[in-house]
This record gives sequence, C-alpha cells and structure tokens, in this order.
Amino acid sequence: MQKTLKELSQLLDCTLVGDPQHVITGIEDLESAGSSEASFLSNPRYLSLLGTTRAGVICIDQESPRTTGKNYLIST
Repeated sequence: MQKTLKELSQLLDCTLVGDPQHVITGIEDLESAGSSEASFLSNPRYLSLLGTTRAGVICIDQESPRTTGKNYLIST
C-alpha cells in the first residue's frame, strides 16, 4: 500500500490536518511508527505519546488533543 494523506482522507471520509502529499506505506503503533506509517489514538492512556511519536499521520477523533507539527486524520 502506498497512499498520500489526501487519498487516505478521501477513502476514509476524514478531515485531514497536515500535508496532503505526505506518503504513507504502512501501519504501526504510536510508539514504533515511523514517518511513512499511520497510527491511531483511541485510548487516552497513550496521550503522552502524541508528543514523541514519529508517525506520518495519526488517526484521532474530533475531541482528541493535537500536537502542532503533526499530520492528523480526524474522524467525523
């Protein structure tokens, strides 16, 4: 799989915050993800990882806090 964030946002019907041309090639957890991988935050217990994750995009809900300088796919 290789998709831009713009393509992923359209496929998933999500709001994109960040670089629409950034390319994602896989999925990994917040702690292990690299810049070409997507991850997600669903448990508030892992909020502290938002500041340190290197994930290329983080999938979150509308209520989740955001750290500046990261790409997000926000579920609606």
